[in-house]
Parts: sequence; C-alpha cells; structure tokens
Amino acid sequence: MKRFLKGALHVHTSLSDAKISPQKVVRKYKAQGFDFIVFTDHKYNFNIPDFVNDDMGMILIGGVELDVGIKEEDDYKTMPNEDLRATLIMSRMRNEFDDLAWPHVNALGVYNTNMKFKVVDGDVPKTYENMIDVINQNKGIPMINHPNWWFCTSLRELLQVNRNYLMEIGACCECDYGGNHNKENIEQVWDILLTKGKKIFGTFTDDSHHFNDEYNNEDFDPDCGVGYVEVWAEKNEESILNAIKAGEFYSSNGIYLDEYTVSDKGISIKVKPEEGVKYAIMFKGKMGILLKTVYGTEAQYTFDGNEWEDYVRVKVVSNKLKGDDDTHWQVERRQYFEALYTQPILRKKGVK
Repeated sequence: MKRFLKGALHVHTSLSDAKISPQKVVRKYKAQGFDFIVFTDHKYNFNIPDFVNDDMGMILIGGVELDVGIKEEDDYKTMPNEDLRATLIMSRMRNEFDDLAWPHVNALGVYNTNMKFKVVDGDVPKTYENMIDVINQNKGIPMINHPNWWFCTSLRELLQVNRNYLMEIGACCECDYGGNHNKENIEQVWDILLTKGKKIFGTFTDDSHHFNDEYNNEDFDPDCGVGYVEVWAEKNEESILNAIKAGEFYSSNGIYLDEYTVSDKGISIKVKPEEGVKYAIMFKGKMGILLKTVYGTEAQYTFDGNEWEDYVRVKVVSNKLKGDDDTHWQVERRQYFEALYTQPILRKKGVK
C-alpha cells in the first residue's frame, strides 16, 4: 500500500569523504524516522550488503555523486585526505568566464561504479548534459546538487541545460539557499526555470558529511535529517524510484503533510500540526507569483485557468526556527524557519 515514505537522497559515508561507516549511517537515519536512504558517495558506488549487515527495516538504495573534481586514476578510498583536498582544488573545470567550476550531479538508483562522461572545459551546461545523459543511460535519476554552492553553477548556465532532472533547492550543508552576493535565491531560480518550460522537481537534502560522531555530541546531528523528501510510494526500491521520477513527493526540513490531493479542479492540502506552531500555506504560479495564501493547517486552491497557472506549486512555512547556536561551526547557516515545497503541477500545454 502506498504511503508517504521519508527519504534521504544525498548521503555520504567513510567510503568517500564522510567520517562514519555505512552501517553507522543507517543507524543515524533510522533514529530520525527515515524509511529509505540513497548512498551517494563521490565516484564510488559500493555493494551495500558488503558494508551493511543490518538494514534496520529501511530501504537502502544505490547511487553515486558524479563530479568533475576527481581524475580517473584517483581513488577516494585510498587517497590520503590532504592529497584528496589538493586534487579536488586543482582539478576543477573552468566556465565560460575562465572561473573555476565544480558541477556535481547525483545518480540515484544506480549500481555502476564506472560511469564516465566528457568534461567540456569552458562549457558547464554541456558538461551537465553529459553527466545527466550517462545517468539516464544507466537507468538512474539525475539530480543537480547544491546549485547555490560557490563553485557549482548559475541561473544563466542552468537555463542552457536542455534535460529534465531533480535539483536540490534546500537544506543542503554549507549552501546559502536564500541567495548571497554570489548566487541568486534558489527558489527564484527554480521558478524561472519552470517558467521557461523546464520540467524540474525540487528536493531537500542534507548532503550528509558531518555526523555527530565527529563532534562528540549525541543530541545534535549537524547534517543528518536536516532536509528530506516524503515520497508517495510502496515500501520497496522500485516503487520509491518510480515515484521520485514522476515527482510524486514533497520536500521539507521539518513540516509534514497529513493530506495532499490534486485533481483537474484544484489542489487540497492539510498540514500535520505541531502544538504551538503557526503555518502559512502559499499557492504559487508562474515566476513564483503568489496566487493565494491561507494561514492555518488546511487550504484549497481552485484552478481558474488564469495566465499565471502554467504551473502551480505549494509552499508551506512555519514560525518555528530551527538550528543550534552552540553546536556546530556552520551555525549561522543553520538558523532557518521550517519550510515545505510540493512539486509543480504543470498545466501549460507543451511543457516538456
């Protein structure tokens, strides 16, 4: 039977550049109520049963993070940490302005350690397309990672990527998704891409690297469980991946839904309330224009065919501030209000 399943789509272990084993990672996510995780170590896709002897009732899915910062002859598993960092810094590609660029794309649901793609120096969009193509050829689901990270990409470059993909739009470590002097607000980027006819589903992830084992604090995990997806699926790998590919999920960093239905007439949504927390439910259309706001835990939106309904998506925010002032060196970036995003309902004919 289908239900909402809580999942992590960007998870690292000690087999690449995190500090704890795959088995410990499973235990961390299980403790936070996750139903599934996708292992996405850099370059390296491992045979899960070789490193995990207890799945703890979770669905464990293979994956890999592709990037241009590792040469074919280099290996995360054997390279000393200081050499790894030096290699990553020196082997990034250049964009059209001759600045350093470092595209990252997750391949979700793949079991292939040898996916090769052509890096086109000076052309970030083409390099992204090559990465996405090889993931599709291996029957995986591509997800462009942390586009707001300093080295990754820009709106201009994303507009030139002529492929469908998932895109991280929130909660990832070390990334300012609200925009800064170097990057646009990622929600605005998403809306512009959607308005231009791109079919892009937005994900919340935590890109987990810094688990609390590193900080000797069992009460706070600076990465684990920060951002997640809730996928409408049966609890098996095939159903979960098919639902992700179809956009049958929402993304959140703390808010949960009781109900969410879409029909030809409109959208109905009901938030699972937390005592003492207030909510605003916003229905957004083309270019992110606000179509309707309801304060509370339930709302409906009726399609009327207006010019702003090329797509309609829902954003829910609360007044609950999350983060911890004393626990982690990234603390200033970890102060945020809870938010939830549904996927866009594409209503304009001809949207790819």
